[in-house]
Amino acid sequence: FHAFWADEPGLVAGLAGKWLHRPVIVSSAGGEFVYLPDIQYGTSGSRFRRAVVRLALQLADVATAGSRYQEDLCLIQRVPAERVKRLPLGVETDHFGTAPLPAGPLTMVQAGSLIPVKNQRLLIAILARVRAQIPDAQLLVAGKGPLWATLVQQAEGMQIAGAINWLGEIAYPDMPAVYAQAHLYVQTSRHESQGMAVLEAMACGRPVVGTPVGVARELALLPDTMNPAGFAHKITQLWSDQVLLRQKSKQASAMVQEHYALSRVVECFNDLYVRVKALK
Repeated sequence: FHAFWADEPGLVAGLAGKWLHRPVIVSSAGGEFVYLPDIQYGTSGSRFRRAVVRLALQLADVATAGSRYQEDLCLIQRVPAERVKRLPLGVETDHFGTAPLPAGPLTMVQAGSLIPVKNQRLLIAILARVRAQIPDAQLLVAGKGPLWATLVQQAEGMQIAGAINWLGEIAYPDMPAVYAQAHLYVQTSRHESQGMAVLEAMACGRPVVGTPVGVARELALLPDTMNPAGFAHKITQLWSDQVLLRQKSKQASAMVQEHYALSRVVECFNDLYVRVKALK
């Protein structure tokens, strides 16, 4: 049995595996190991759900994580290191292929639901800081959610509303065209177990400037300080060196092709299934 999410799905898989004497893999794929009280995000805020996660991990033969960041959080749950494996979900690199960087003004992009954990309030503040140095800088935001009106109001208050293109929900097949319009991807999330949008953007050749959560912790350009000024400095620094920008673009695409391509990830999961099956 292979459960995605280490809470209720993991517990059901673990109990079924114990009953039927089958091996069990549990993949943590969200906020199972965290709790951000100010935005009420994460499973760990509930004693009951913490117990569910703890039992699910105890019953699992292997626990997988999609990033080194999530792997570390899993180890904090006292899962023995030999039972934890970093194994990310894969990107369809045939669909998300490298696209030339566009001409025109600096354009940043982010894709994600407009919800507190994605922290688009920080994203808008970053844009304001960047435009103080690069007045024609633009931002594309793909996604919808309950914070849209609040975020628009924030942008209007900072007098940068005209620099943001709110794209709304974009169908999966159309996302490569969105990334192709931008020069770099900006992640502002407070938590990501992995970060598929980051990897998709990188597959399209877009460097990432981001918060140290999910795969961004190991793959992105990390600001010295996680505030608007720190992000703006990193972004303007990259934009001012077009040779470096193109170098980072090539590196981003090559990294995803080598380590996160869907075909490679499928092979890794198949190898894990064979190995885990031998345990029973």
